Amino acid sequence: MKKVLFVFKKEPMCFLHVLLNALELKEKDIEVGIILEGEATTLVKEFGNQQSPIFQFYQQAQSQNLFYGACQACSQKMGVLEEVKALGLTLLAELKGHPSMFKYFNQGYDVIVF
Repeated sequence: MKKVLFVFKKEPMCFLHVLLNALELKEKDIEVGIILEGEATTLVKEFGNQQSPIFQFYQQAQSQNLFYGACQACSQKMGVLEEVKALGLTLLAELKGHPSMFKYFNQGYDVIVF
């Protein structure tokens, strides 16, 4: 079983639940990855903020290599391209500058969108 979580919303509480679920799936030995898309790319500003509820779960997810990457076009458009690069996230651009869902369908992933 393989899951990829595409996150479009920039709502921190929604993203916190994405992180919790991704960590649980990984713990259950399910292949899982997170992709930041759209406005969710701006959440990278929270990743280094120790006061943010996202911080500790981001750290856990990052240490387990759960981030497949972030949309290159949206990171640029939302003004966070340099922050995404600084975090070492892979820039995904297979679909005219955006991540391709088909790529994951084709590899047997269930694509879940938030």
